[in-house]
Amino acid sequence: MQTQELIDYFQSLGGMAKLSDILKVGFYTDSLYALEKEGKVKKIAHGLYRLTNYANVFYSDIIAVSIQVPVK
Repeated sequence: MQTQELIDYFQSLGGMAKLSDILKVGFYTDSLYALEKEGKVKKIAHGLYRLTNYANVFYSDIIAVSIQVPVK
């Protein structure tokens, strides 16, 4: 099932992922939205999602910013 593979992908990234990266590796938005509807994934910013059971919630704001800032 693609939703479990998407959860595995989130876990491989430490629990957070950008929508653009999710789409680049071949997942569909339907899978992401299904996980969001089930409460397994939460949208935390524009184009940024995290697993709801993400362990490092204390630093989630810092991590979110670091993921969204483009590297030059």
